[in-house]
Amino acid sequence: MVRLSDEEKNAVSAYLDSRESTGSLLGYYCALIGPTLAFFAYGLYRADVVAVGIAYWALLAVAVWYLRYSHRTTRHLIQALRKYESETGALRDRTSGG
Repeated sequence: MVRLSDEEKNAVSAYLDSRESTGSLLGYYCALIGPTLAFFAYGLYRADVVAVGIAYWALLAVAVWYLRYSHRTTRHLIQALRKYESETGALRDRTSGG
């Protein structure tokens, strides 16, 4: 039996529970970065350097957050898959077609 840590269980369940459609994901990301892009456009339109700077740093913060989240989740998922493979050996027979 494969024993997973809590972080590994969370990563696996996050991927398995992900039933989001493309439209749903697009809506999520638009809601996440849309207001910042609108603020950026406003800053460009009004030639407001402060607004453009704030929007830039906000977008950078979102990008860093997303990259850290993805890295952490992926790392735990890979660990869980390695444990599963070492326990089951499911990939050892992949060249034999079985």
